[in-house]
Amino acid sequence: MNLATVDLRIDPELRAGLARLAEGRVLVIDYFASSRCGTVVGDLTARFRREAPTDGYILLANIDGVPILAERRLVPLLRHSGPGLTITSSPFGRHLAVTLDRPEDWLAFLETPGVCVGKRLVPFGL
Repeated sequence: MNLATVDLRIDPELRAGLARLAEGRVLVIDYFASSRCGTVVGDLTARFRREAPTDGYILLANIDGVPILAERRLVPLLRHSGPGLTITSSPFGRHLAVTLDRPEDWLAFLETPGVCVGKRLVPFGL
């Protein structure tokens, strides 16, 4: 697995409890995208997985023993858009979120040919 050079900010609250939240799992930054009526919509995801994905993912960092991986196609976006990880609250509870200093880069990414190939929302727990 290759190591990518991405400056990933991690919220202090998340960093303090990352190993406890991970419980031996890896953290995977990924995305889902869907095309409807010629418009592509999608979102970045950050979720824990019991095992590291084997193909198409690159190691970004190892924080307090927690490997953080990203889907290969996201690495150029993450290098240039000022990525961060935080915990957010919603009506559905607290969850991990990927933030971008330049969210317009995400919109440009969604316009990339083939961005939807192999991408759909696959639920798996925190």
